[in-house]
Amino acid sequence: MGEYEALINEHYGRNDVGERILSGLRAAGRDIDALTREDLDAWDQLHVGGARATCDVATLAKLEPGERVLDVGCGLGGPARALAAEFGCVVTGVDLTKEFCRAAEMLTARLGLSDSVAFRVGDARKIPVEDGAFDVAWMQHVSMNVDDKGSLLAEVRRALRPGGRFVFYELCGVPGAAALHFPVPWASDPSLSFVVSTDALRDVLKTEGFTEIAWRDVTAGAMEWFEAIEREAASRPSDAPPAGLHAIVGDDFPRRAANVRRNMDEQRLVAVMAVYRRGD
Repeated sequence: MGEYEALINEHYGRNDVGERILSGLRAAGRDIDALTREDLDAWDQLHVGGARATCDVATLAKLEPGERVLDVGCGLGGPARALAAEFGCVVTGVDLTKEFCRAAEMLTARLGLSDSVAFRVGDARKIPVEDGAFDVAWMQHVSMNVDDKGSLLAEVRRALRPGGRFVFYELCGVPGAAALHFPVPWASDPSLSFVVSTDALRDVLKTEGFTEIAWRDVTAGAMEWFEAIEREAASRPSDAPPAGLHAIVGDDFPRRAANVRRNMDEQRLVAVMAVYRRGD
């Protein structure tokens, strides 16, 4: 394992993440032998906006039943399971964090979705899939941890069939803005954060052969979500065990989340949903 891979696994791959999720669900009174996707919403959607944001991106992409979707940086598999269950897609998730993939497989099996959702450990800069194997490439809150955007997008393009769609929901910098406040959920300091501006991202997408179909700034909705989770956290008993993203990201998740909101409020960071098409 190289240095970059080791850093990513150290940052995200806390041991026994799957068991922590099941323990948290038990503590919340859920029947872990009869789990629903709704039971997991607070745990397996590792991006701003949660399950609703996943649905919004899928709707923007106009996903169709039977489409083959590559989920780049799939995390714990929540979006992949949603795309299979709600939109009828066949999904392959790839993530560099081995512990995430193990937990994703376990949760998918418990929900009975293993026939339509599979996971592989792999680097987004060298995705372990065949050329042209997918109708859609999907990415949520991944590019901030990838240093080489050109390699990432070249791999996405390679994995797509001609005319295939690249759909993403990402956090981007604002051209000319001040540096970000840290820590944030994807990085404790700038050494693991590779956020680029919206202008820079659009430029590299064009360079790598993608044509823009839709581009939505959804920062306002993202900030509303942060306000909602802050209200929820304030109402939780002080002795309650960590739940949801708190248990996944760590005890300092509230501070990291607050910094994302602060970066947005100070116009250092924006949230963007977009759809692109691979050129022939």
